[in-house]
Amino acid sequence: MRPMIVIQKWASHMIAVPLFTYQDKGIKNKSRMDQKEYIGIKRVGDQSYQNTSIYRALEAIATKNWVSEGERKCAVHCSGCCSI
Repeated sequence: MRPMIVIQKWASHMIAVPLFTYQDKGIKNKSRMDQKEYIGIKRVGDQSYQNTSIYRALEAIATKNWVSEGERKCAVHCSGCCSI
């Protein structure tokens, strides 16, 4: 199951933004054109995070520990919101 950021939650469904890691490589290997469509995401207070997006990274509070290096390279697609 893909990790997601929950934006709004109701009894029967929720709106969420899916997170992408691209096989633990982040978006650094994407073309500059593709990179413009993604925003990096980091855990609040993570001083060692290296942003690979051209935008300032979003900060999120995780409900579980982010342990893998790949999860530290998460990005969200600028128009990637979905209803679940």
